[in-house]
Amino acid sequence: MSTLLLWFVALLTLPAEAASLVAVPPRAGAELSWELTVAGRHVGYRGVEVRWDGADRVFEGWTTLNGRRLKGADRRLRYEQRVTANAHAGRPASFHAALEQSGRTAKEVQARRTGTTWTVTVAEGDEARTHRLPHTRVDLSSIDLLDPEAERSLRGRDYARVLIAETGKIEEGPVEELGRVVLPIGDEVITADLVQWTTSEGSYRFWYATNGWLVRWEAPLFGLPVEATLLGDAPRSADEFPVATAAPEIEVIDL
Repeated sequence: MSTLLLWFVALLTLPAEAASLVAVPPRAGAELSWELTVAGRHVGYRGVEVRWDGADRVFEGWTTLNGRRLKGADRRLRYEQRVTANAHAGRPASFHAALEQSGRTAKEVQARRTGTTWTVTVAEGDEARTHRLPHTRVDLSSIDLLDPEAERSLRGRDYARVLIAETGKIEEGPVEELGRVVLPIGDEVITADLVQWTTSEGSYRFWYATNGWLVRWEAPLFGLPVEATLLGDAPRSADEFPVATAAPEIEVIDL
């Protein structure tokens, strides 16, 4: 009996729990970081780390923003945000976000879906406000926009209603897919799909690599028009290659 056949027979005779452990490899997570700029001036960073916990996708994110290089009143802006979230069964991600301003906790936002209802609590100082929403009012949470492998995204939608982690409010508006563009990331140039989402708070733009990962974005963040560019190498699938930025060199071989 061949080694492969022996392995298959042994797998069939294992208890169901053990067989599932053998047959299903753990799913990989991801870590991404973006540099944040306003009008070309560095203001901070945003990073995310995503991992799987069984069937749940667990998200951790952090943002630092310092306006010292900006002009006027914006020079005094100091923000730090920490977000934890989880997504299950393709639903928009539930989250808890804590925002610090000048070293003090200024706002906490918690949003969780139970059954067909979202419960959103916003705490500022000694006051906390809670409101409930039917699940049909929320297409995405803003965490889904940053998760590199979220099951839900803006792509393929004509209109989106998004629960925002910074405010606990819903922003909504039309979505446009603006086509494929060439985009510099690190020392490379890649192709990316550009998606624009327009709301009453401003315009959001997202550049997705062809494997679906978010490599660049622009958004109104803490009252500023923030641009974010991925740090490090551009993520890509195994069969994806960077776009050449110049004509290839031709090696001449003497015959």
